[in-house]
Amino acid sequence: MKTSLLVLFLLIVTCGNTQSVNLPANFKTAFKNKGVDKMYVLNAFLQNPLLQADFNGDGSEDVAAFILEKSTKKKGILVMHGKTNEYFVLGAGTKFGSGPENFTGANKWTIYKKKTALEKVFNKENGDLVADREVRLSKPAILIEGVQYGAAPGRGLLYWNDSKYVWIQQGE
Repeated sequence: MKTSLLVLFLLIVTCGNTQSVNLPANFKTAFKNKGVDKMYVLNAFLQNPLLQADFNGDGSEDVAAFILEKSTKKKGILVMHGKTNEYFVLGAGTKFGSGPENFTGANKWTIYKKKTALEKVFNKENGDLVADREVRLSKPAILIEGVQYGAAPGRGLLYWNDSKYVWIQQGE
């Protein structure tokens, strides 16, 4: 009886807090074999629980899924490259460049396929907006909306710059 309750509890926890996610087999296998499941659970809190595109430009489809860091409950994104099963944790308590440490305010995400994006450039000392800078994109990015910085919702792009994922701030 205790074993059945434990299994039921683990199934509820690992499925996140919404619908089940139909993940590619290699993603599920790598998620467990690489030990990612020890620190994170899949957390399908948005309508589209995962995105698939060739984010790193190697000709193979990659997978992005929302995750929840088990100990802090901070939300983030796990991107796994399809050809190598190399994975990257963005947010979920992990800093990456100027990107958010927690995607708790995210309410929409989609694949961004335009060839350019405008990045908001802020003064590091006082936080004032300095300029918009055009960024050229050669691969798809992930557009995330509703990410909160203080009181104002924001938006930004997660983009593979050929060596790591970077955050391109697009909104306040």
